Amino acid sequence: MTAAPLSDARLSLKQVNVSALGEIERSVLAATLRTYGLDYYSNDDVDQGMASLSNLLAGAEVQFDSSGGRRFAGDRTLPRTRYFTVLEGGSDGRTLLREMSAYLTGSTYPGLVSLFDTDGANTLELLGILSDIPKRNYQALNLALPSLLIAVRPLNADSVLADMYGKGNQYVAQIPYRVSDRAIPGVLDLRKPEARTWLVAKFNGTFRIGEEDFPVLPGRRPLVDFEELLPSLLDQWLGGGWTTGNITGFFAREAGAGGLVYPSARSNACVEIRDDVVMDSFGWCFVSYKGAPKMETNVQFSIASDEWPARVGWSPQSVRWVRELIPLNGVEIEHVRSGSRTGSFAVHGLAEYNSASYRLSQVTTVLKCLDSKLGDDVSGRLSYLALYSRAEEISWLSGVLYGALLGDPRSLVDLKAAATNAGSDFERETLAGAQRLVALVQPAFHATKSLAKALGFS
Repeated sequence: MTAAPLSDARLSLKQVNVSALGEIERSVLAATLRTYGLDYYSNDDVDQGMASLSNLLAGAEVQFDSSGGRRFAGDRTLPRTRYFTVLEGGSDGRTLLREMSAYLTGSTYPGLVSLFDTDGANTLELLGILSDIPKRNYQALNLALPSLLIAVRPLNADSVLADMYGKGNQYVAQIPYRVSDRAIPGVLDLRKPEARTWLVAKFNGTFRIGEEDFPVLPGRRPLVDFEELLPSLLDQWLGGGWTTGNITGFFAREAGAGGLVYPSARSNACVEIRDDVVMDSFGWCFVSYKGAPKMETNVQFSIASDEWPARVGWSPQSVRWVRELIPLNGVEIEHVRSGSRTGSFAVHGLAEYNSASYRLSQVTTVLKCLDSKLGDDVSGRLSYLALYSRAEEISWLSGVLYGALLGDPRSLVDLKAAATNAGSDFERETLAGAQRLVALVQPAFHATKSLAKALGFS
């Protein structure tokens, strides 16, 4: 096997500065951006998967790691603090904000959670929220500092935040970013054609146990090229699909890479190539392997037996409830296959889909807190509908629910009309349940006049 085409890179990187957080900020971050997502493991699925692996490896002992996977980590030994977004022209185009927003799906905070990035122009929504927070809370913020802002609107009084900042119905926690320019040796950079070619060859290769060689992908045909691999690298599961994302990280760490540059699964990643040279890029991330603990695993492979996905989506997993690929509606990848720009590509619609999913997570978090049984049912139904909907459809319905929860009369009318005109019994029952939950909201949770004006409520 050809040596990995590692190269020295100078990268401008952005990362949440965990070391700068106080107790309040840590508490808000832990409650709002959990890592559970849509994962579901059953004992039967785990046992079946372990048995299949053991058979493939001629009876070798197989163990199941139930810890949450992290995209391109290689295995569980890589610390969580190794992930960054890559800035181009001084900005990451809010890629880190979208990466963080994906974890709102597991929020345990009892109220409405909103996320903002101080990089760029402030939105009317943020300005309205800032006008609602207690004076002491506002004085504690430094909006000139590059930061993630986590706004929380508790359904009931938040005693911890009230003790810290005073009585209020809205609070904002500031999570600073660390932005740095770094010269990093030995990087596997997937923007570069030679790195992609090497990675494809690794997936098409074999590994050895004892005196016998086994294919990395025994159930799949060999990859044709990186274009065929890319949709899997953009898998929508939190932490990525174990089939490709984690194995890619394993290959990179095994090759001694100091880090990996990879396309964000939450943004519209693109790269412009001219005569095999990277000229421009956007929407990329970096994971650092330098000084990481030695990996616990010696080999990694996949028992996936489905076709390589032609589109970005939710991949089937042996220990998850999805049994066949669910492609994202409205998300496409444009590739350049000939001429001097060969190897260039641009993802379209993925940033919009993830932004819409974040908006849905905002409202489902509140619905679950209003009534655990009905809220869980309605939230699950809404998430299921979103899997098969376009970004603009998810955004519209999420916006209606958001407004209805905050007491906007026009949104309440729109929600009623949506339930009446639903295209299926499943959708009608879902929206009727949402109406019952909205009716449980206490007036104190509704938007104040200043916030309502900022949000354009009627």
